[in-house]
Amino acid sequence: MNVIISYWTLTLSPAVAISVGIVVLGALNLWSVRWFGEAEFWISITKVLLILGLTLYTFITMVGGYVILRSL
Repeated sequence: MNVIISYWTLTLSPAVAISVGIVVLGALNLWSVRWFGEAEFWISITKVLLILGLTLYTFITMVGGYVILRSL
């Protein structure tokens, strides 16, 4: 998490990002199973959409979609 956040900004301390992540995950585990399951459901949906989007992006770039878009 720290590597990703430090890519965007260097002013945020790594301890803050890591602490926020630990608190969020801890809160999800302390609440009822329903909330944890709901969070896992939406995270899984996001993963599936990311996989589909990256596959589509890869296909478009492999067949020369960048050249076609650039000529427009």
